[in-house]
Amino acid sequence: MTTHKQLIGDAAWLVDELTLLKSMVREVPFDERPMGQDSVLDLLARIGEAANVFFLPLIQKMTKGNDQPLEWSFRDFDSRMEKSRTQLDDPDVLLDSLISSRREVIGLLEELDSQEFQKTFVFLDGDYDLTALVESMVRYDRKQLKSVAERMLSMDIEKLHG
Repeated sequence: MTTHKQLIGDAAWLVDELTLLKSMVREVPFDERPMGQDSVLDLLARIGEAANVFFLPLIQKMTKGNDQPLEWSFRDFDSRMEKSRTQLDDPDVLLDSLISSRREVIGLLEELDSQEFQKTFVFLDGDYDLTALVESMVRYDRKQLKSVAERMLSMDIEKLHG
């Protein structure tokens, strides 16, 4: 079983990845949407959208002791985020915002003890504890970053063959 300290470490991993990505993202056409696909910025923006409209508010809610049921399904999260696109055209601004947001999430998580990670949120489709929520956040972040890496790799291959 994953401890709350390990979960916090997993969540903090994103800060390191985004910092590294910041040094590389200028090397690719980050705002291009090839064949109607999402741009690198869109993929990254979803991490911020997920944090700002979902994960951060829920964690803040929990730290304030607000346990009112939520009016939507936890399983709808991925489909809600899929539609998200960004109007930002500066990757540095976006990455700085993502790093700042994740640091805020980590700070809130560090204030909680292990028992608080067992507290549950009541969604329309069931109860989920904070551990499940953080694990879901980390999985989502990794999925988005994997898509960013694949997009960047395909752009490098296109340069070689172009």
